[in-house]
Amino acid sequence: MLNPDTPDDQERLDHLHRYLVLDTPPEAEFDRITRFVKPSCASPSSSSASWPPSAPG
Repeated sequence: MLNPDTPDDQERLDHLHRYLVLDTPPEAEFDRITRFVKPSCASPSSSSASWPPSAPG
């Protein structure tokens, strides 16, 4: 993950805030997508603010 103090990460966070996807409650539809895709990902996921609509991380 990028350092939150870097310009690129701040820009990413600004976009997420503008799209109103941060600090939202989990949604079952996104949980299903996350469970489906997770086995094909090579890296572990976390329950950070990266994609809060999905809880299974």
